[in-house]
Amino acid sequence: SNRGYAPVVEPFQKWFSKCTNDLGFGECIFRNDGIWGDAKHRATASCHNSGEAIDVGLPFRCANDKIIRERDDEAMQIANCMANNTNNELGVIFRDVRNGPNMFPAGILGNHNSHIHIQIRHCRNVRG
Repeated sequence: SNRGYAPVVEPFQKWFSKCTNDLGFGECIFRNDGIWGDAKHRATASCHNSGEAIDVGLPFRCANDKIIRERDDEAMQIANCMANNTNNELGVIFRDVRNGPNMFPAGILGNHNSHIHIQIRHCRNVRG
C-alpha cells in the first residue's frame, strides 16, 4: 500500500545506482518487494511501518543483460556497498551476514536471502 512520501526513497535512489555503477554493473533493475509494512511488519516495531526501509528483490537485471542472483558474490558486493559506502546513511540486512557496523544480522527477523533489506541507518523503529 502506498501511504505517500517514504523517507527511504531518496537515500536509496541516491546510493543504489552509485553502488551498482561503482562496482561496474551499470544501472540495475530490481524487484521492489515493498516499502510500507504489511500486517506482519505492523505487529513489530519495523522500519517499514514508517517508510524508512525498502526490500529490494533479486535477481537484478543490470547493464549488458547481466543477471545478478541472490547467491552470487555480486549481490553481496552490492549489499556491502549499500551498507558501508553510503556515508552511514543506510543500514542493510542480507543473508544474515554482518559485515561492518551498518550491516545487521537478520536474527529473529527471518529470511533475508531473496531480498536485500535497506533502511535509513537510524530509523525511528527497530530494524527488520
